[in-house]
Amino acid sequence: MMSISCDNNTVVKNIEIDNYSLLDSVFESHSSNFDSVVPSIFVSNITSSLKNLTISDKKEIFIKCLLANVLRNNKNIILQRLTIIDIKERLNDNRIVTKEELQWLENISKSYRTKSMDFDALLKKVDVFPPSLIIAQAIVESGWGTSRFAIEGNSIFGEHFSNGAEGNYIQAGESEIKLRAFKTIIEAVESYSLNLNRHRAYRNLREMRFIARQNNEKLNSLELVKALGSYSEMGVEYIKYLKRIIDKNSLLLFDNLVLEKSKTEYYVFVKN
Repeated sequence: MMSISCDNNTVVKNIEIDNYSLLDSVFESHSSNFDSVVPSIFVSNITSSLKNLTISDKKEIFIKCLLANVLRNNKNIILQRLTIIDIKERLNDNRIVTKEELQWLENISKSYRTKSMDFDALLKKVDVFPPSLIIAQAIVESGWGTSRFAIEGNSIFGEHFSNGAEGNYIQAGESEIKLRAFKTIIEAVESYSLNLNRHRAYRNLREMRFIARQNNEKLNSLELVKALGSYSEMGVEYIKYLKRIIDKNSLLLFDNLVLEKSKTEYYVFVKN
C-alpha cells in the first residue's frame, strides 16, 4: 500500500490485491458504520477473475466496483453545476466574476458542446443520472463485467469509438466496430456520462430530466430509461430489458446512497 497527500488534505492510498476474493476484506476494513454511506473505496479496473466467481458474488463485486465511482462522478458534476449557477447569478447581479472563472466556463461549454454563456443549454446538460440507471446500463452492456471489452479495456458501457476520435479503443473481432477503452473504471463512467449529456441522440433523455428538475421531482430511472431506445439496436426491447435489470436487482436502492466524506481515499487495483 502506498500513501500520498493531495492538495485538499485528502490522503490517497493505493492498494493492490491479487483477485476479487480479497476485495471484501478491503471494504470491511474501511467501511462506514452508516448503511446509507458508501466508503471512499474506488476500484480501478475489471479483470478476468470476475468470471470465476459465483453468480451472486459476481453481481455483488461488480456493483462494488462501480458504485463509488458512479457517486464520485455524480458529485463532481453537481459541483460543476453549482459553480455554473453561481457564475450565472453573479453575472445577472453585476457582481465580480474572475477571468479564471470565465475561462473555466468557456472550457466546460466546449466540453458539453454548448455556446459560450448559454446558461440554459449548459444547465440542461451538466447534470447527473441516477446510479441505478448507470449501473443497469453497465450490467447490460458488459454482462456484469465479464465481456472481453470490459476485461481488456474497462469498456463497461459499450461506447463506440468513431473515426477521428481521440483516446484508446478495442477492435470488435474482425469487424470494423471499435469500442472505447479506458485506463480506469472512473474514466469509463465519466465518458459514458458525458456521452449521455451532450450527444444529440439523448436529447429526449435530458429533456425528461430537465422537466423533473423543474417540477422538483426525484429523478426516476424507470421513467428515464424510456428515452434510451437509441442506445441499442434492440430499441424498445432494450428499454424493457433495462427495466427488468433495475427491478430484479433492486437497483433503485442505490439512488438513496451518498459517498462518504473521508480524509482518506482508497484506490484498489486488482492484479488478476
